[in-house]
Amino acid sequence: MRSETKDRIIAALERAFRVAGAENLEQGMATCSRVFEGLYRITEPLKNREIISAWFDQVPEPSAEDEAMLVASFEMLPTLVRMGVQGLCRGVVQDIAPCTGQASASFVT
Repeated sequence: MRSETKDRIIAALERAFRVAGAENLEQGMATCSRVFEGLYRITEPLKNREIISAWFDQVPEPSAEDEAMLVASFEMLPTLVRMGVQGLCRGVVQDIAPCTGQASASFVT
């Protein structure tokens, strides 16, 4: 990856952490790691529809506003994941040299 691309990504990451309240990149990364570890502990056992449903039965009833936000968030999840992956890949794709020539016959089946 080009040095400029790495620098831009790291700077954007640090800005995002500072906006979220971290003092610096290291504190933001530590907080982010704890959040992902917590999410993993919650979601790891959720293997199928029945287990997920039983887990939601244990959660306090959300307000109408929280419920609407929760449902909207999950409905938007595919779009958000896609946008995130696209954003991460944009810089990488720019750094990859274009293919030249043709594929060798050994790769064509």
